[in-house]
Amino acid sequence: MIVPEGDLPVPNDHEDPGTKREAVSEQADRLEGWLRVFFDLSPDAYYLQDLEGNIIDINRAAEEMLGCGRDELVGKNLLRLGLLSEDELPRVEDSLARNAQGQPAGPDEFVLNLKDGSRIMVDLSTFPLETQGHRLVLAVARDISRRQREEDRLRQRCAELERRVSELSAGLARAKEEAKREETERERAHRALLENERRFRALIENSSDVTVILDADGKTCYASPSVERVLGTTPDEAIGGGLFDSIHPDDVPKVAEAFDRLLRSPGARLCIEVRVRVNEGSYRVVEATATNMLEDLTVGGVVINMRDVTDRREAEEALRESEAKYAAVVEQATDGVVIAQDGVVVFANRAHAGITGYPVEELVGMPFADMIVPECRGAAVTRYRARLSGEDASPVSETKIRCKDGTVKEIEASAVVIQYMGRPAVLSITRDVTERKKAEQLLRESEGRYRGLFEGILEAIITVTADGTVTSANPAITRITGWSRDELIGAQFASYVHPDDLAMIAELFRATVEGEIDCQRFEARILCKSGEYRLLEIAGRPRVRDGEIVEFIAVAHDVTERREAEQALRESEERYRLLAENLSDVIWTMDTGLKNLYISPSIARLLGYTAEEMANAPLEQRLPPASLELVMQVMAEERAKEASGDDPHRTVTLELELYRKDGSTIWTENSISYLRDSQGRLVGYLGVTRDISDRRAAEEALRESERHYRLLTENVSDVILCTDLQMRPTYVSPSMEKFMGFSVEESMNRGAEESLTPASLEAAANALLNWTSLEGEKRERFASIPLELEFYHKDGHTVWGEVTISYLPNPNGQPFELLMVIRDITERKRAEEALRREEKYFRALIENASDAIVIVDRDGTVRYHSPSHQRLLGYTAEERIGQRMWDCIHPDDSNKVADALNQLLRDGGIAPATEVRLRHKDGSWRVCEAVANNLLDEPAVQGIVVNLRDITDRKQAEEDLSRAMAELSRSNAELEQFAYVASHDLQEPLRMISSYVQLLARRYKDSLDEDAHEFIAYAVDGARRMQGLINDLLTYSRVGTRGKPFEPTDCEEVLEQALANLQIAIEESGATVTHDPVPTVMADGGQLVQLLQNLVGNAVKFRGEEPPRVHV
Repeated sequence: MIVPEGDLPVPNDHEDPGTKREAVSEQADRLEGWLRVFFDLSPDAYYLQDLEGNIIDINRAAEEMLGCGRDELVGKNLLRLGLLSEDELPRVEDSLARNAQGQPAGPDEFVLNLKDGSRIMVDLSTFPLETQGHRLVLAVARDISRRQREEDRLRQRCAELERRVSELSAGLARAKEEAKREETERERAHRALLENERRFRALIENSSDVTVILDADGKTCYASPSVERVLGTTPDEAIGGGLFDSIHPDDVPKVAEAFDRLLRSPGARLCIEVRVRVNEGSYRVVEATATNMLEDLTVGGVVINMRDVTDRREAEEALRESEAKYAAVVEQATDGVVIAQDGVVVFANRAHAGITGYPVEELVGMPFADMIVPECRGAAVTRYRARLSGEDASPVSETKIRCKDGTVKEIEASAVVIQYMGRPAVLSITRDVTERKKAEQLLRESEGRYRGLFEGILEAIITVTADGTVTSANPAITRITGWSRDELIGAQFASYVHPDDLAMIAELFRATVEGEIDCQRFEARILCKSGEYRLLEIAGRPRVRDGEIVEFIAVAHDVTERREAEQALRESEERYRLLAENLSDVIWTMDTGLKNLYISPSIARLLGYTAEEMANAPLEQRLPPASLELVMQVMAEERAKEASGDDPHRTVTLELELYRKDGSTIWTENSISYLRDSQGRLVGYLGVTRDISDRRAAEEALRESERHYRLLTENVSDVILCTDLQMRPTYVSPSMEKFMGFSVEESMNRGAEESLTPASLEAAANALLNWTSLEGEKRERFASIPLELEFYHKDGHTVWGEVTISYLPNPNGQPFELLMVIRDITERKRAEEALRREEKYFRALIENASDAIVIVDRDGTVRYHSPSHQRLLGYTAEERIGQRMWDCIHPDDSNKVADALNQLLRDGGIAPATEVRLRHKDGSWRVCEAVANNLLDEPAVQGIVVNLRDITDRKQAEEDLSRAMAELSRSNAELEQFAYVASHDLQEPLRMISSYVQLLARRYKDSLDEDAHEFIAYAVDGARRMQGLINDLLTYSRVGTRGKPFEPTDCEEVLEQALANLQIAIEESGATVTHDPVPTVMADGGQLVQLLQNLVGNAVKFRGEEPPRVHV
């Protein structure tokens, strides 16, 4: 800009007033033109408006910025042009209000809506002006859209990076938490495994069975402690021995063949009985179960469990012999034997089949009542039911049956209730008495009542003469002895008596004949036809006629079985007494008054009391209060049951705490049954007391373990689910409701089809099918099946579960149930899906971003670069990955990059942006802005991530802009200097013009004509307007100046300087200016002088008629 040289010409006093006015006007126009040139050529947008926002003028930069011509804007109101949004208007109005108070506003940032629909961001400052008595506002706007966009883009990228880092950190935290949780689960499982190992070791070492482990050669690797109890050899002696060392020679081939077969089948199991030699040389029968676990790394051998079954086999053999003997007796018996259960014949011997005419096969399964004639059937069924219910019923009865051939026979049945196959049944001894009945009928007709009694009585009746000859006998004698009456009658009675009993019978005969006794009762052994002797209880009385003994009448009853039973009972009583006195359990009896009748000696081992001490001790001294109360309560309940006719064979089991003699207590199990007399009346109690302290402790430990595992199962966050092989639930843990929304009861009624989505149902079915198709070793290898399945939630959405399926085997080793552990992984699946989407999203961002992303390791080797790297420098990924980054860096920038890399490795974090020159594949150099982030410790990256932005064009533009700005600054400085100089240099001549013109007006007031006064007025007015323009120019020249740094400033001196500058104005207006004490503040002294000068100057200028009074 060219500033005209020289001062503005001063009008000559002698020139024509019109000429003077024209000269002043010309000079003012020239000054206004210069200001217009400065205004229009400024690179910033300038516009002039009044305090209401009406635009007065704009420069070319403003037209270009807004996209509107001067004509479109001048005269329009800025607030109503639509350039500003509604939310921006209050800020603009606030700026105008501050300008109205004489204060500048800004710089502030505003968004402007342009004519073409686009929007720009501007930096706006406004300054108040006063010209020709009007207050205006000068606005300076600078387009900062590009800078704002760059800043917004940078903020967005920073926010995006922060969000990604936050998400990666959160994911890492979740992964660490999951790893910690899995580690906890593994530790818990390890502890449980150790506990199980300890438990099973204790079971094996304390088991009565022997556990032996053999290697593939049959050598003993391990023997449990019980081998010493069973085989008489210590575990150390057994280890190293061979498989066949102790086996009976006859069993060796069988064992060798079985062992060889077992070795060929890993995982196989077999059972075998074998005779094994014990330490003293005898052989014991053991039942051995062997399992091939050679391929199980935890065992590595053949595991054999042996149980001593010698006593059981001997008892079974004795039982078989006894059964064979009794079966022979039953089958050879002349009387029929039949057993009826549930009204149906379940056994019949050949004798009964011969009576009825039905084969045994037809009898078995036939309702017993079907053979009884209708008139007798009801009574027979009634007796049958009465016997089963325990009611009194005659043990012997007679009835009529219809045989297979249609004939009717009369039979005599002796019945008793037995336990057959574990259930009540009626055993009947049947005898065909059809012929006997006919004979009896004839006898009754011929001989009357006596003969009928004689013939019908079950006891044998014989008559013997005084010399011992048998004269008569009833049929019962035949049943007892087998001798027919014909064989007996006429024979000597003494010939059938056991020789050892003859003396006793002879003495009784003598005593009777001599009248010493009237009735004889004795037992004698009588020879039977079978050759055996049977013991008969005989009651004899002499029949006297005319004072002479005619004969002896004897009634004989076979008591052989009874005496044998009594003997067996005595022997049994003795045997059981020995057992009772030597058992560890205590056997005792009490009367109904709870007084002890008998206590076995083992009470001393159990409680420390002798049997006598215990018998005399009341219950209160034997039982703690809680146990005593329980006994009283149970006895009261039992008395009530007894009164109601409850099962007479019932037993009661109580667990009671007893006092020991030393004051301690012990827990016992008491099994109590009832003692009854022959009429079924309660006469006392029989009890067996057993020490269960160890069992109670074990049960308590088991309950605690069960409670512990139940608490774990029911409170674990994972779902525990058991199903059958068709996946129907058999157990569901409470956590199912949290997982799927269904209660335990609802879940138990839901099958797999209702719970799983079709795809997951198919996956689960295929996995189970594949597992079941495996065999042996392969199935063991895949003992559990891991799956991820999708389930239907109760509210309709689906949830994902990580399912581990295991098979639970039955005792035969076959799978019979499925155990599923389900862990909710819905959030993990969602996170994985979100991660996949985010990974895809960020991959798309990275691969399509204009910035290049490079990952290098610690020594600068390139490990990755995004596709935009090829657009930036022309190299493909294959060309750069594995190469050193230094190869592309300008030599002059290498040291700078190395220093930045070392600092980044040392301090970590994100390095400040660095400008670096990189070589393009075509050999040119590109200027890039590099931002590096040290993620070497981030497992997902393990490298240094470098963002490269090509700023070559921007740097060129900045250089161009810098040169333009330097030129503009120089031009503006010259313009400001010109404006400042012009304004100051013009002030004095103008003041002189104004003063002299006013002096002319005063001095020659009366000498000048009217035109002269008019010309003088024009001159004074022009000078005044020119003074306003110069002041505005001076103010405008100070708009671009920047304040000095703030420093302590004495406001007293500042105010004095401002008032000195206004001295003429104050004197002319007659103003009075006062002030309070003012402080020292941090400020720019020059700007503060201008501020106070403007404030006081405005107060002096804008006043009423009265002289102004200004107080600061």
